[in-house]
Amino acid sequence: MNHYEALGVPVGAGAAEIRQAYLSAARRHHPDFHVDADAATRARHARQMVLVNEAWEVLGQAGARERYDLSLRLPVGPPTERIRPNREPDVPAGKGWTPRRGDDGWQRDFAGWAAEDERLAPEGSGIRARKHRGLLAIVPVAVFALGILSGFLGMVLSSRELLAGAFIGIAVSAALFVMLPIIEMSRGRHRD
Repeated sequence: MNHYEALGVPVGAGAAEIRQAYLSAARRHHPDFHVDADAATRARHARQMVLVNEAWEVLGQAGARERYDLSLRLPVGPPTERIRPNREPDVPAGKGWTPRRGDDGWQRDFAGWAAEDERLAPEGSGIRARKHRGLLAIVPVAVFALGILSGFLGMVLSSRELLAGAFIGIAVSAALFVMLPIIEMSRGRHRD
């Protein structure tokens, strides 16, 4: 028996009709009106009063009623097979963890999963790429160190050419510090 049946109203009933049905059912099943009845009748009315109160708690509040109406439209089945209205991912039984809302789009990217290649890369292919990446990371540091050394020598020897080389080296190293991460990110995007 659902809450609408407990109050005796149709599913699309308005708030005033639900309130009137609740008051009528509460008067009809309230224990104070059945003091002289036998124990079985009192117990039946007490159980019915509990159902009426539970129905009123849900149907008497607009937000709770909307959620309840939505739950009535869902198919009945095991919890892992139910379709949830907010489209959050189903959690297998016993897991109890759900990602944050908005953080689960990757779970429904079936085309992306189908395109994945689970074969292992050829032996040694990843090592060369890592060494290459390590060398690229050293280049801006080396150019910066050479620029500082050139500037120091230019000041000691009073050489304008060495000082100009120092400024150029520091400018190039600054540009490399900015550009190398961008280059690596674009390479990673092309690999994916």
